[in-house]
Amino acid sequence: MALSNALNPIIHPDIRKHFDGSNLTVFETMITHILTDCHVDGYRTGKITCPAGATGPTTATDWSSATLTYAEWTARNEWVHSTIVLNVIDIIELGMKDTGAAKELWNSIITKYHNKSMMAVAHAKDNITHKIYNPTNLIDDHFKYHNVLCQGHNFGR
Repeated sequence: MALSNALNPIIHPDIRKHFDGSNLTVFETMITHILTDCHVDGYRTGKITCPAGATGPTTATDWSSATLTYAEWTARNEWVHSTIVLNVIDIIELGMKDTGAAKELWNSIITKYHNKSMMAVAHAKDNITHKIYNPTNLIDDHFKYHNVLCQGHNFGR
């Protein structure tokens, strides 16, 4: 696909999967699927690197091509960058790097939030494990609460 046919950045319709600082695992899975489906996850991971100005091809390449012109790399990298940014609740409040290559943005998210996200998951699992059914309450309410905890942290559901 040539540059003129580039896709609009993808915004996931489920706001619960947008990154809010505590749901890195869900967000990473979602972004990886979106970018892999569009054949551009290499910009996020750094596997598709920026070609030197004059050494790349001189004709337009396919959207999924790993050998592309500098202009194509720049446009596709910006598409990936925008797709990541537009699936974050508040990039400024979360203090993320919003300039540079998509890989730099992604690395800033991972560096800042990986440990926090793992702690949030551990805390949620602890809450689920220690939630004891109270026989004076309805069993349906207990299961509803349990399901809300599980769905909020994507524990295999």
